[in-house]
Amino acid sequence: MATSITTTGLNYEEKPFLSQLAVAKSELNEKIMAAEESVAERLRERVLQLHSEFKRIEDEYNCKEVTDEIAKLEAEKGEIRFKDPEEGFMRRELKRIDLRINELETMMEKSQAKFRRVEFEWDELPLENIHCKVGSIRVSAVPNYKQLSDPVKYAGTHSYNSPDSQEFRCPRSLGIDPETNNIYICDTGNNRVQVYNESLKFIRDISDKMKGPAYICIQLNKVYVTQTDVNSLNVYHTDGALSHTVGSKGKKELEFDDPRGVVVSIEKDLIYICDWSNNRIQCLNLQDYSFKSLISDVCHPKEIKLTSQEVVVLMEGEKCIRFYNYSHQLIRDIITYGEDNQVGLSSHFCIDLDSNILITDHSDFCHCVLIFSSSEKLIHKIGEYGEDRGQFKEPKGIAIDRNGRIIVVSHNMYQCIQIF
Repeated sequence: MATSITTTGLNYEEKPFLSQLAVAKSELNEKIMAAEESVAERLRERVLQLHSEFKRIEDEYNCKEVTDEIAKLEAEKGEIRFKDPEEGFMRRELKRIDLRINELETMMEKSQAKFRRVEFEWDELPLENIHCKVGSIRVSAVPNYKQLSDPVKYAGTHSYNSPDSQEFRCPRSLGIDPETNNIYICDTGNNRVQVYNESLKFIRDISDKMKGPAYICIQLNKVYVTQTDVNSLNVYHTDGALSHTVGSKGKKELEFDDPRGVVVSIEKDLIYICDWSNNRIQCLNLQDYSFKSLISDVCHPKEIKLTSQEVVVLMEGEKCIRFYNYSHQLIRDIITYGEDNQVGLSSHFCIDLDSNILITDHSDFCHCVLIFSSSEKLIHKIGEYGEDRGQFKEPKGIAIDRNGRIIVVSHNMYQCIQIF
């Protein structure tokens, strides 16, 4: 079973990218040495694959072809100066070379922007009584928001009558599978979840015993869906097979009244569910779905996300985004919304790897995505009211995939899913 890990005492977000790779290599080697000297052949092959992947990522980050061309151009500049040709010719040639070097450096900077964070997924492999963790390494990007314009991909049609694939009736929220980068969208009106690959090619829908799918989270090859019509949480395998159902209408433990946002913490072994009408967040054990604890005294919690240190909740009743620590103690409120505020009517939100907060706003004549820094400074705005590409009609769910692309679902007639 794949699990995310964080190494004690290391903050990967504050380390340069190449230093992160060095830490990953060191961790891998320590795990292998801790297993045994006589490591099984299957494990040896996997280790070689991992080291090859480290090398590939490092070479891609260093942009070897670009740096080689820059080095040749610098050498060419030296030769031109040494030969001391006619002065006007020399100036023109040096200017040409400098322009090309600047162009190459810009290309390298854009390419390296894809390599902002390293994420690790380790698989525990029992091999001949050896328990050793090896796995795969992923790179996650943070978008350069100021360069965003029209969506690079879009799909989907809003329809009140047809249940065909790629047609939606009230698309509501979305989640990204961290393993495959597939996109899962709650098609609430059609009582199903539609699944697309990262190129927006339809894969399948999930509909078994689904009534009013509202919010969604994908972790460890499981799909967690809250259902407002039957006040429950359904858990599916990523192939669409129903695995577990928990909950019914009520106010007791493991009972819900209009459940909304759901998120899974692998490190804490918990499922967090926004119990909207009961004004609380229920925490369930990830392994057996039993009740664990509550975050109480919250007013209509709507959506929930996690960072490495905090539980972040969109409070519809309080009209703000609220931060708790993992002991469920209130830390702060930010980005108050409503009349006379920067956000009019918040619907959904997500957080990128630099702790920027992206909010979909569907207040009158706004209908856009607003991007705030962690200090509440408005960084960028995407879209406006309308049906064309790059415009929104009631933008709802929002997420960032592992390539740093922003994905938004809305009630647009001809492009319910837009990727920026």
